[in-house]
Amino acid sequence: MLAGCGGGGGGGGGEAADESIPNRAEASSDDEEGTTYPLREGRYRLSYRASDCEDVAIAVTGADGTVAYEGTPRTFTIPISNLPSGEYTIAVTSDCDDWTIDMVAF
Repeated sequence: MLAGCGGGGGGGGGEAADESIPNRAEASSDDEEGTTYPLREGRYRLSYRASDCEDVAIAVTGADGTVAYEGTPRTFTIPISNLPSGEYTIAVTSDCDDWTIDMVAF
């Protein structure tokens, strides 16, 4: 019985591993180019700040090349639906010197 319970705990451990994948990422102009951020599956709210730019272009791209978001947002907060679990690059692609992007699951 005890071994059976331990096996059941192992299955639960798989779920815990998924929960250990972050549901938030903070990227900035200080990060090295190509830095990736692990994100769990879900809906995200992307917020950005780029004090020295007027037309900010942003890209959120999966490690496999899949584009989750790419564009020039009209507001400082953008929803991203149905983001699959994975590694993502998150960056301002326009010529901005100082920027931050925060992605949070909601």
